[in-house]
Amino acid sequence: MTRIAEKAVLRKAMLAVLMNLDPRWVKAASTRVCENLSRYVNALHTDGVMAVEHVLAWSSFFPGEIDLNLFIEGQLAAGRRVYLPQTRADRSMQFIAINEAWADNAVAGLGGVPEPSADSGGIFDPHFAASTAIIVPGLAFDKQGCRLGRGRGFYDMFLARSLMRSACVVGVSWELQIVPEVPVASHDHKIEALVTEAGVHLGSESA
Repeated sequence: MTRIAEKAVLRKAMLAVLMNLDPRWVKAASTRVCENLSRYVNALHTDGVMAVEHVLAWSSFFPGEIDLNLFIEGQLAAGRRVYLPQTRADRSMQFIAINEAWADNAVAGLGGVPEPSADSGGIFDPHFAASTAIIVPGLAFDKQGCRLGRGRGFYDMFLARSLMRSACVVGVSWELQIVPEVPVASHDHKIEALVTEAGVHLGSESA
């Protein structure tokens, strides 16, 4: 079986799992994910100085997806700049700064995914990558740092920019989305840490 076929099989299996998760469990477990993610991001330092000033996050939309609202609210309250993605048909993506009321002016992006409006705030500047944590979604992850997305390539293209190499890339998923091995291609970007409802994998606080 080719890597493309392996990805398709795993993608289909994970989508079926996520669609059948109990919404009550998703809500409760999302709180635990947000707590673990906040703890991890808040602990990131460089030479004793708080490293993260910018956070690139995302808003939940798909069935079974983790709700990051508590994390986003906490990061805004801590004084960090938080950005959410805008996507385009050519698979390019940019991140727009938000505030606590961003959802009131959200617009429907590709596939109906809610996005900040163009005038919500400034566009993230990749020159800030060294002080940035990118929170990356996925359908499956493994403990080698490999990630399976939904197949559109938005994040892989964004992370492929040379300026983004100094950013901290953090995957977020349910524990049940961790598999022994994710089939990858040369253009697939690895993550530095994986945060679930159970704790942190790969990063310095691995549990």
